[in-house]
Amino acid sequence: MTGAVVEPRAVRKNPMNWEIPHPSPAASDPAAGNDARRRHAKIGKSQSPADDRDNPSLVAIRRLRRGVAIIVKHGDAETANWWASRINEYEGSVRHGFNRLDEILRLIPPKGGRSWADIEKLKQRDHWLRVAARRHYSGCPSSTAQAKLIVAALKRFKDGDDWPEAKSFASPPPAWVGTPRECWFNILKCGPILAVSTLRRILDREGEDGV
Repeated sequence: MTGAVVEPRAVRKNPMNWEIPHPSPAASDPAAGNDARRRHAKIGKSQSPADDRDNPSLVAIRRLRRGVAIIVKHGDAETANWWASRINEYEGSVRHGFNRLDEILRLIPPKGGRSWADIEKLKQRDHWLRVAARRHYSGCPSSTAQAKLIVAALKRFKDGDDWPEAKSFASPPPAWVGTPRECWFNILKCGPILAVSTLRRILDREGEDGV
């Protein structure tokens, strides 16, 4: 690791030989540099830096830096540029009291927007609704008929003996794979049972992302 903060444009100039730095606080903020020196002196009096070598947060940031360095070395310029900017922004923010990595990585949605987790959950739900329609109700004359049967089956499954215990599982039991219960499990893990009209519209959007 070098001591200078790398500007994002450096990635476009020479992404294959670029390395993620460990920015020095004094490089951009003399006061932060003084604070760092005071902290270092305090550590020298009270404990050995080796005492912190297994600190989970220290291990995590080092692994994050190594991961970003690999991306920069072997990835495309746009991805490398994005990660370089984010890691530099994160390390700088921590030193000024702001340390939300999910915000730095833009994982927090804008106000009123949906999170990545909600979006992926909806895609997963819609996928399994379509799987259920294809696998188990392909002979129905319309998507409305499929939707009605799927809603009825989901209600029976939810009210039956299997769901109260199975809902705590991360994935369906192996014995359910390939059966209707696999579909009902995966659908209910993504949220409540939909109205027939909503479900029909999802089935009619076959091939779309469903969001």
